[in-house]
Amino acid sequence: MTGHRVVAGRTSVTYGASKHALRVLTDGLRAELAAKKSPVKVAMISPGMVRTEWHSRARHEYEYRPLEPEDIADVAMYILSAPRHLQVCDVLVRSIEQAV
Repeated sequence: MTGHRVVAGRTSVTYGASKHALRVLTDGLRAELAAKKSPVKVAMISPGMVRTEWHSRARHEYEYRPLEPEDIADVAMYILSAPRHLQVCDVLVRSIEQAV
């Protein structure tokens, strides 16, 4: 989600900048492929908090129920199952309990 908005004090500036750079990269790649009439599609999944092994090792305390890795896999399957003529560009997904 950091690639789409900045919440002061929540993440480092460099982390946010790297996520914004990924958005530019995917948009640019998508445009280049479209100009070449390529059938290759490029999508960006921007998840909110996901329960991961990294968070468990850091003993991260969740303020709300985070997404599960399987939730993100389901989003990827949705993108892959889209009709050939349809381009899913960006998917922002977060727990219904996650405010921002």
